[in-house]
Amino acid sequence: MPLYYLEHVRINHEYEDDTDVKTCGIFSSSENAQSAIQKLIQQPGFRDYQNGFRIYTLTLDEVYWTEGFIRSSEIQCADDEEDEGDCTDQSDASRD
Repeated sequence: MPLYYLEHVRINHEYEDDTDVKTCGIFSSSENAQSAIQKLIQQPGFRDYQNGFRIYTLTLDEVYWTEGFIRSSEIQCADDEEDEGDCTDQSDASRD
């Protein structure tokens, strides 16, 4: 039986790292998730970011993240203007 995961994402484009993700609910049908959106969209905050709702279909006992991860502290970004935004994964280097 599929489940329907409802989240809301708000991205503040003034600040690139300012993303707000809220889990709004998990539902037994797409229709129930859509109904929840119609209720939430009237609430403060949500009504200002109505396009932020996302519904994902999930299956129980399924692995959705199949790779490892690194912490943000393991990513090193260059500070000079020439290499601005040039980030490298330091996770392998920290293991030596």
